Amino acid sequence: MTIADERARLGALARDGAAGNEQAFRDLVRVTTPMAYGIAISVLGDASEANDALQDTYVRVWQKLSSLRDTDAAGAWIARITRNVSRDRLRGRKRRPVSLPDSTLQSLAQELVAPGASPEAELANAQRKAALVTLLGQLKENYRVVLVLRVAQDMTCPEIADALGCSVKTVETRLRRARLQLAEKLSRARVRRGEDL
Repeated sequence: MTIADERARLGALARDGAAGNEQAFRDLVRVTTPMAYGIAISVLGDASEANDALQDTYVRVWQKLSSLRDTDAAGAWIARITRNVSRDRLRGRKRRPVSLPDSTLQSLAQELVAPGASPEAELANAQRKAALVTLLGQLKENYRVVLVLRVAQDMTCPEIADALGCSVKTVETRLRRARLQLAEKLSRARVRRGEDL
């Protein structure tokens, strides 16, 4: 399915949902939840808070769906609401370091760290994963969001661009910078600890 087809499908669900079709709204929620969760977890770094943010997001979507003018941009609109709700929740709590769920970390670690076969290599991978958790929290939110959507949610760059309302070039740039910064941070952490991670 192309990006245009996906936008049209979300647009149809949004129009039908705005007209009062509850099944269409449920389908809109089901289809957009992986993207919205990826954004919420990237901003908040806590699975429980991300789930709460999703609930708040879809309450707002339901309340404001009838005022959406460009229903073909429903995905980007939901992404913006998710990001705003998540940022509001983040401002409303004491600052805690960002951490991501194991499944997200596993996806990111597999991309950045080769799995080992020996117990020593497994220990090294566990150390890398712990370092990765810390270092992900140090990335700028824009970089963390695109990295999680690309790697953990398996979205394409055009899909991420559509969801975030930016250009594909912007997504590619942020993704490249996120990977470079993460690799640099991992390298510096290795040197500081004097370990061969």
